[in-house]
Amino acid sequence: MSRFLRIFRQVTVEPVLFVFMLCTFLKDPVNQQLIFRKTCIQLYNESFCADNFTRKACGKSLSEQENAIQKSSSEWIFYNSVAYSVPSIISSLLLGSWSDKFGRKVAILLPLIGLSIEAISSILNAHFYDASPVYLLYGNILSGIFGGFSTILMALFSYMADITKDKSNRTLRIGLLESMTFVGGATGELISGVLIEKLGFMAPFITILSLITIIIFYILFVLKESYFPNQQSRFFSLDTFHGSLKVWIKHRPQNNRIHLLLLLAVGFFVPILIFTGTDDVLILFVLHRPFCFSSSMIGYFLAVFLVVKGVGVLIGMPVMTRILKLSDTTIVCAGIITNIASTVFMAFTTNTWQAFLAISSAIFSGIPVPAVRAIMSKLVGSDEQGSLFAVLASASSVGTLVASSIFNNIYKVTVSTWPGLCFIVMSCLLLLPLSLMIYFRICIKTPDDHLEVNDADTLIDSEENVA
Repeated sequence: MSRFLRIFRQVTVEPVLFVFMLCTFLKDPVNQQLIFRKTCIQLYNESFCADNFTRKACGKSLSEQENAIQKSSSEWIFYNSVAYSVPSIISSLLLGSWSDKFGRKVAILLPLIGLSIEAISSILNAHFYDASPVYLLYGNILSGIFGGFSTILMALFSYMADITKDKSNRTLRIGLLESMTFVGGATGELISGVLIEKLGFMAPFITILSLITIIIFYILFVLKESYFPNQQSRFFSLDTFHGSLKVWIKHRPQNNRIHLLLLLAVGFFVPILIFTGTDDVLILFVLHRPFCFSSSMIGYFLAVFLVVKGVGVLIGMPVMTRILKLSDTTIVCAGIITNIASTVFMAFTTNTWQAFLAISSAIFSGIPVPAVRAIMSKLVGSDEQGSLFAVLASASSVGTLVASSIFNNIYKVTVSTWPGLCFIVMSCLLLLPLSLMIYFRICIKTPDDHLEVNDADTLIDSEENVA
């Protein structure tokens, strides 16, 4: 009992990420299916779509109409990604460095407020079912202005870096926090299809609005602030942007600046491309022949995908770090290899059981992103964590935008010939971070080797501040 209470007391921002991811992964598949239905209605009519685009009606006689709807839906998904990502890139850069001066809680709250506004917008879009998909853009724009997905990740991981002063424990704690992405996401996707089929498109968004309201009260009245800067700064200034960029151009010992840039450009950005690119095309892929998944089947499929990844992070990372004593770079390599295997398998699937087996083979594919985050956080000082995670958050937004542009366009061009080609492209791109990690492992062993230097610098800075 005492051990359970000790673990419970260590819980801080994990419920926040769990709820946010539950709501995000509940929202995304519902939005994509809503886009598919609205696009069909815009191109044809509601009765035509109801009669022909269900699992029972899926067949070869409507291949031309189906391809037209798939192509148009892919375009609208891309437009929604742009509407969400562009404002969130700016917001996350601003709020990241800002949180290093004023604390983390406000930066956590703002994206939740934005998500609640988007939920209200989506409720209206679901109510006016036959309205154009263009109206979905407004909610995405507003949510992006409030920081969106990237800003809350920045704030939560900065919070975790603040409270894990023991850097040897940081990889595990960040990995466990990252696992909330998969646990919460799997829960959201599991219930998404059931809610659509049983209660319609409005029910998921009402659920999101209710959960976000509860977690906002948790942050306001339960969660404690993690970072208290020594000096006050102006509320907003150009220095907030400069602070986010300075962490990348600052001279560091042992070539750590080069290592940071390589980790950002290849080790972090490419896995983000694959993660978000998969999200963009996977639903359209399983809606297409020969799968023709129903809404509930899509929910189960996506939930299994995230559960598999979550198990890999929750069990795999503690085993690899605590028991096997593997280096961070080796852990990242293991995750990338399983991701490559999964995407290649998915490209050649032709039936339902193969699709489920393909996603099951991605068990460690959720590990690379949190592991690379942990490596990078160990290479900078405690007063740079917010700025570091701000740029990582913005890189996530840019990755979402780039991935949507690349993979939606590939899918749109190849949907009538080989829809799985985009997964082959993903597997080829993953060879880049794999090569980088092998280089680090062989030539540098691991960036952890340089932590003693960085820790000493941080200690000297702290002593000078006290003096």
